[in-house]
This record gives sequence, structure tokens and C-alpha cells, in this order.
Amino acid sequence: MKSVKCLKTFVIFLLAFSIMSAHAFCSSASSHKVYYNGHKYRYVGKKYKVFFNGKSISSSKRPAMKVNDNIMIPYSYSLVRRGPKVKMAKNYSKGVRALTLSRGNHKVTLIINKKYFYANGIKQSLNTQPFYAEYKGKKYIMIPGKAVLPELGLNYNYSRWDSAVYITEKVSAATPAVQKNNNKSLAVKTPVVKQPVNTDLKVSSSVANLKATRFKGLTTTQFINLLAPIARDDYKHSGILPSVTLAQAILESGWGKSYLAQKANNIFGMKAVISGNNWIGTTWDGKSYIRLLSGEEYGGKKVKVNSNFRKYNTVYLSIRDHSAYLRYARNGSSYRYAGIAQTKSFSKQIAIIRKGGYATSSNYASSLISLIRRYNLSRFDK
Repeated sequence: MKSVKCLKTFVIFLLAFSIMSAHAFCSSASSHKVYYNGHKYRYVGKKYKVFFNGKSISSSKRPAMKVNDNIMIPYSYSLVRRGPKVKMAKNYSKGVRALTLSRGNHKVTLIINKKYFYANGIKQSLNTQPFYAEYKGKKYIMIPGKAVLPELGLNYNYSRWDSAVYITEKVSAATPAVQKNNNKSLAVKTPVVKQPVNTDLKVSSSVANLKATRFKGLTTTQFINLLAPIARDDYKHSGILPSVTLAQAILESGWGKSYLAQKANNIFGMKAVISGNNWIGTTWDGKSYIRLLSGEEYGGKKVKVNSNFRKYNTVYLSIRDHSAYLRYARNGSSYRYAGIAQTKSFSKQIAIIRKGGYATSSNYASSLISLIRRYNLSRFDK
């Protein structure tokens, strides 16, 4: 009878609430409660651990929770009292319950139970709003880590297998300073990571100095023929198949004609803050980026968010940085795209890219495979 009652409770919970993860399960032992949209519910999902720079900052009394496929983090315990120790201010005036977090020159303001927040004054959408949780009569606020942490100058990585969130600082322990601002170009002070040992690829000056502006007016065939030799040269160094490099460049940059490609020579949608920012072989200067409104997909829902994207001097540097990222970016203590250079199958490399979470789009992998087959890009892998 107890299991039947538990099942009924779970069904009612799904119909009335419809926000908990599909991995949630009914557990009579759980004593954590959630206050969401004016209603109180018992949290019946898995509890997630939180790490900062490899050190656990979790608490069984205040665990991270998965709601709407977002990992919600207890901000006060994990971010203010422990971990990066961000600064906090609350404002409950005029019926508005606002929470402001700041770290260096980064500032984020969240509104309880509102699906938007402000990052350095710019309004952005949220898939899951901040809410109150409760444990043994004590309330605390949960915030969406994936959306908020990058805006605080921190790196966010989620491991489904470890049931954990890994928060890391950038290469430098110091908080980046953002100063130069003309609404298109900003500067961030971070150290440049040393080049890998094998940097002796021989490329012509025309290849090394290629700008995305060359892509204007090119047909699809001309674009492929121009980029293919560079992708093949890069393959000798990185192990990333030319077909995969070309397909991602086509998809991410719209055949090299996107605003990001034209203004920043960034043909892979590489963001300024991703996966630790300290992988071997990065060719990014660590300070140049542009801020753009980009489309993302979270939990099957498409949203528009403002993000900082890397700016390169040439397309060649964009390709090299992208390949170095796929080879050496980490997810906690392991490589995010482990084994990608050990396979000569474009479908397997794409599967590894999808599994590593390169893009939020649910049809990203199938789109890449479709491009490779349609334009016979695998011919460059031979």
C-alpha cells in the first residue's frame, strides 16, 4: 500500500508541477522541499554533488537538484560560503525578491520565481527560475548553475555519470577584468596557454593569413575547396578528421558568412568561457572576444542568450584552436572528448562530440552527418 500511495503522489506531482527531471523517483526518505510558483512540493529526484577546482563543496543537507534538466545549485552554501566565495546582496523591497551575485567585474541579478536574470545589466532568459528549497525548516535559494556561473567568470561542467557539477576558475585564479567596451569588442585579461610541442605544421602565408571575409560571395563548392586543404593539414597535427572539421565549420558559420565568422574569424562558435579554458595548444590570445545574442536549446526549448565568443586574427587560428579543444579540453579530471583522435570514423568522432556536449541542439550530430554525406566531405579523410 505504501508503494501505491507513493506512485499516486508521483503521478499527481508530474501533472501539477511538471518540472522535475525524468530521472526523479519517489522516495519516502527525502525531506527536501521545493517552493515553486507559489506551491510547495517534496523533491523526489537525485541529489547532485558540487565541486570547485576539484574539491567537494557539497552538503547532504543542501544538495544540488535536477529540475527541468537543469542542475540547480544552493548558491549561499556552494558559492558564497564555500567554493569561489562570490559576494551576495538581497533586495526584498516592493514585493520583489531579488538576489545579486558579484565576482570581480561580473555581476548577476536573479529574481525568485522569474525566468529571466540580468548579467552585467543585460537581460537573459532562463529555462528554470530560481526557487526556494527547504531542509528541516530552513529555507535556501537554488539557482541554475549552467546559466549563471559562466556570467560570473566561472566554468561550469556537469557529469551525468558522476552525478556531479564541476566548477572551475579560468586559467588565472584572478578574476578577469573586462574594460574595453564598444558593444562589439571586449577585452579579458587571462594568460595565454603555451603551445603544444608539435607546432611545426608548414602552411603557406595565404593559408596562415586567411580571413573569413574571403568567404563572401563564394559558392558551397568554392568554400569547401578553400577550407579543405587547411583541414587536412590540421588533421596531421590534431587527429580531427577533415570531414568533421569542414562539417562543423559549415554548420556553425553558415558557410563562413555568419556575423561571428565575418567579424571574429570564429567559424566554430567557440565561446570565451568553455571547459576550463586551459587546454594544450589553444591559439586564442586569451583577451579578445565579441558579445552576441545566440540561439541555445535546453531541455528541448530554444532560447536566445547573450554570450561572449572568441575573436581570432585568422581563420587558421580558429581551426587550430577548435581542434586543440576537441583533443585536450577536460571535464573534471578526464578529457571531455576522450578517444576522438583514436578513431578514423567520422560518425564515431561526431558521436564523441555529441556525448561531450559540444552543442545544445538536439539534432546537432545528425546535421553534421547529413552535411558530410551530402557534400561527400569524407573524401578528404583519405
